[in-house]
Amino acid sequence: MPRIACLRIPKFQIAVQQKHEQCDEVLYKITERKLIADLLNCSPKIKVQEMGVILLDASGLSLRGGESKFCHHVLKTTSMAGFTDAYIGIADSAFAAMIASISKHRRINIIENDKDAQFLAPLSIKHLNLPDDIEDTLLVLGITNMGKLASIPISELNARFAKASEIVWKPWELAQGIDNRQPTLPALEKVFECVLDLGSAASQFNEILFALKAMLDRLINDLKQNGLLAQELIVSLYHETQKFDERTLPLMQPTNESKFLLEIIRLSLNAKPLTRELTSIKLAISRFTNEKWEQTNLDKLENNSKDTVSESANTKLKQAELLLLQRFAARLGKSKIFKAQASDQYLSENAGVWVPIANDSINNSIKANILPLDLNYLQEKGHRNMLSDLVLRPTLPAPEVLVQLSNAKPAAVNYRKRWYKIKCITTPEYLSSQWWSNAISKDYYKILVEPVNAGQQTLLMLLTHDKLRNNWHVEGIYD
Repeated sequence: MPRIACLRIPKFQIAVQQKHEQCDEVLYKITERKLIADLLNCSPKIKVQEMGVILLDASGLSLRGGESKFCHHVLKTTSMAGFTDAYIGIADSAFAAMIASISKHRRINIIENDKDAQFLAPLSIKHLNLPDDIEDTLLVLGITNMGKLASIPISELNARFAKASEIVWKPWELAQGIDNRQPTLPALEKVFECVLDLGSAASQFNEILFALKAMLDRLINDLKQNGLLAQELIVSLYHETQKFDERTLPLMQPTNESKFLLEIIRLSLNAKPLTRELTSIKLAISRFTNEKWEQTNLDKLENNSKDTVSESANTKLKQAELLLLQRFAARLGKSKIFKAQASDQYLSENAGVWVPIANDSINNSIKANILPLDLNYLQEKGHRNMLSDLVLRPTLPAPEVLVQLSNAKPAAVNYRKRWYKIKCITTPEYLSSQWWSNAISKDYYKILVEPVNAGQQTLLMLLTHDKLRNNWHVEGIYD
C-alpha cells in the first residue's frame, strides 16, 4: 500500500522574510525550489500542495530504517535549509497525511496502515474547507465531525445538496480517507547559467569584458528562445576553485538586452572593485518572467482621486506617455510615416526609436496617398503644444480581419467587409510593456492600404498577428 508524507512549514513566508528581509512572491518560489531540491535526497517523488505544504512519497521504507527515521531525516533536511519550525505526518492518503501534520503537539505524527478513516472520524468537518453555507447546514443537522459525514450515504447528500453535488462528493470521499492526490517526480526546471574559465588571472573589468559579453549573449539568447525576460542576475567570481565574491543584481524592470546587463555588471565592479584576481566567472539569471508583448495604450487616463474634480475633456497624459508621444514627433516634420526600431522598453520614456519610411525621395504615387496629420489629439491630450506626428486612434474592440498572404507576408486585408490592397508594409515590430499580466505575443505591422474598389479612402492601419491564437486584427487607424 502506498504511503504519503506531508511536510508542513506553518510560517514558510515569514521564515523566508527573516532570512532575506523582504516580502517577495518570486523569492518564496525560489526558496521553495531550493528546498525541494534538498528534499529529493529524502524521497524521489515530491509535490507542492500549497505554500509551505509539501507531499512526499513515503512508500517502501522498511529497508531504510522505517518511517520514523525517514521523518527525522526530512525534518533535519528542512532545518538545515533554515526552516526549524516544521511538522510531518504520514498516512495512506494525502488528505490524512496533511491533517496529521497539523498537530502542534507532535512534530512527527504517523498514522498506522488502513487507519486513515478511523483517524479522521472524530475531527471537525472544518478541515474539509466546505463552502460556508454547506458547512453551516451540516452543523445545524448535527454533522460536526468527519465520521458522521462519512456514515451518510452519498445519495442522501446529493438529494440534500443537489446544486452542489460536485462540492459535497469530494469532501465525503476525503472524510473516509479516500484521496487520489499523489507525489510525483518533480519536473526539471530550466536553469539559465553559464560558467567560463578565463585560462589566466584577471583583476580589471576590461580584462574580462569580452568574456562577460559572450556569456551574456548566450544567456539572453537562451531566454529569448524560451520567451523570457531577466529579472535578476547573479555574478559569482572564483580564484581557482574558491568563490571569493558574489553579487546579486536585481533589475528595476525585466529585460533581455545583453548590453544593458553588461553595463549593470560594469557599474557593480566599478562601485566595489575586486579584492583579488579571478580565474573563472559564473553568471546566472536567478529570476526571470514571461515575455509579454503589447503596444502601450496611450489613451489610458490617469486615475483621479476622490478629492479631484473629474475633467475628462481636459485630462492630461502622464509624463512618461507624453514623452513616448514625442518619440513619434521628434523633429521630422509633417506628413511622415514611421516605423519603430526594436526596444525592450526598459523605461517607458525610452520606449521606442522611430524612423521615417516616407520622405521627400519617395515616389509620387505613394506620396500622394499619405494623409495630412491631425494635431488636435496631441494638443488636447498633451501638457503643451507638441510637434507634428502620427497619432493612432484605436478601434475598440479591435475587429478580427481576413488577411491574404503572399510569400508569408500580408498582401491584402478585408476590413469592415471591404478588401484593401497593401501598398507598403513595415517589417514586424514588437512593442512590449512589462506591467500587463496576461501573456501576449503579437506581430505588429504598419500598413498603407488602398481600396480595391474606387471611391474609398486610403488608410494607414496598425495590423496585428496574435501568435497565440493565430488570428489577425486591425487595432487602430493612423491620422
